Amino acid sequence: MTPQDKVPSGVKLINYYRLKRLSSVVIGSFIIVFGIHLFILPHHIIEGGMLGIGLLTSYITPIPSGVAILLLSLPIYIFTWFYKKSLFWFNMLGVIFISFLLEVIPDFEPPFHIPPLLSAWLGGVMIGTGIGVLLRSHITTDGLDLLAHLLSFKTNMNVGILIFFLDMLVIFGGMFVLNKTQIVLSLITISGIGIMTTLVTWSKRH
Repeated sequence: MTPQDKVPSGVKLINYYRLKRLSSVVIGSFIIVFGIHLFILPHHIIEGGMLGIGLLTSYITPIPSGVAILLLSLPIYIFTWFYKKSLFWFNMLGVIFISFLLEVIPDFEPPFHIPPLLSAWLGGVMIGTGIGVLLRSHITTDGLDLLAHLLSFKTNMNVGILIFFLDMLVIFGGMFVLNKTQIVLSLITISGIGIMTTLVTWSKRH
């Protein structure tokens, strides 16, 4: 009998589950951050959630988007610690990793010109896919998405639909800062995010 065979099956299952969730954090976060750098930042578009609020903050203040996302999300994570500790650790890891990647990966232009409308849509599809990867492992990207995740437990609504409604509230706030073109592009982006997040998470009950 090898040492691995002596490990209880329950322990193996727990380790597999943790490794799977960690892989989701890494893969989903990279998809989201590259989507932001490739398609969102070149046109000063915002998305929903704390990611969108963080981007909006970076456009109008010297505060980096990653720092803003982390600081603004903290109150919701503190609430989660007391309300449902099982959701705290990996969700906190998710927002920390995304905030870190946003700061360490430098801004770069896409290698070829992408029309703004197409860029907004592709950005939404890419970010929504990344968010969906995280949500399938019950991990969120920021505080508002975590709030939607908590609400989905109470209402039995698909978490992608709840995130879409919260994203619309962020876009409404952005109307006081962004121009009309940026608002239209942002609406296209969150539509792509909402569609892809819903599709990727549709088979999962949250």
